[in-house]
Amino acid sequence: MGAKPLLLINGAHSTSAKALAALCASQFDLRLLSRHDEAPEEGRGEGHTHTQVDPLDPRSVEDALGGLLREAAETERVVAGYANFLGTVLLKPLHLTTLEEWDETFAVNVRSTFLALKALLPFLVRQKKGSVVLVSSVAARMGLANHDAIAAAKGAIASLVPSLAASYAPHGLRFNGIAPGLVRAPLTARIVGNELALKASLAMAPVKRVGEGGDIARMAHFLLDEELSGFINGTVIPVDGGMGSVKLPPKL
Repeated sequence: MGAKPLLLINGAHSTSAKALAALCASQFDLRLLSRHDEAPEEGRGEGHTHTQVDPLDPRSVEDALGGLLREAAETERVVAGYANFLGTVLLKPLHLTTLEEWDETFAVNVRSTFLALKALLPFLVRQKKGSVVLVSSVAARMGLANHDAIAAAKGAIASLVPSLAASYAPHGLRFNGIAPGLVRAPLTARIVGNELALKASLAMAPVKRVGEGGDIARMAHFLLDEELSGFINGTVIPVDGGMGSVKLPPKL
């Protein structure tokens, strides 16, 4: 049996990334990246590695991904895909958002994507195969109060997906995205842990529960797997309990 293909996961300590690592650990050899100095428990074990990286620093990203890709080339390993789970949650109207907060929101969501793909794409182009999954948000698809900065940043990701798909389709690459709704995670603890905020969020979705990391991970796995989703390219799929697609009748 040949060596397993490699799956690169950035933002490996996020709730959804950890769920994806647990889901895919037997199918792929995981190459995890995060700011942390150790891998999450879900990504440890034989065949899996973790690399510490500053996802906003060009040199750090180039060194981290460059090392992983050199390893792949030297050992003739296939890089099956890359998933980016880096993100932020900033809930403020624009006039109360500082320039630093605005810039940080775009840096974590958009700059990190650019830097990683800048380092990764030459390898994938030479390989002539690979699937990339980026994470947008339901906030980019519908108007949600006080989501101004995150909607703009995740909207950039949503727009980037089909453009990348068009640019790199001739090289055999696929690009898709996921637009989550409210997902239980440390970043959303202020919403999930607030009874009033949680009630308001659930009122907008037909599926009356909070999303879990596994919900996002299963969609990411589907999009990364060539056999499962090889005919899907350039789309952003909502995983939001229907929040962005279904308008519920008002309670009278």
